Amino acid sequence: MPAWIQLELAEIETIASMDIHFFDSDARTYTYYVEGSTDGSVWTEIVGSSTVHCLATHVFASPVDLRYVR
Repeated sequence: MPAWIQLELAEIETIASMDIHFFDSDARTYTYYVEGSTDGSVWTEIVGSSTVHCLATHVFASPVDLRYVR
């Protein structure tokens, strides 16, 4: 069953990298993508579909401005 979470920062921030950390204590893999927004209405994909076990680090070629992440 797909699930998602949305985070709101206190203000618009410029982000150069992002760590995605899933549950460590099992062998499952997780497929996800990440969208960012400055206003909570217009969303842009900032991490395309990725599959990972535990931890993934994404370093952006060009930093992104965002306040909301989902």
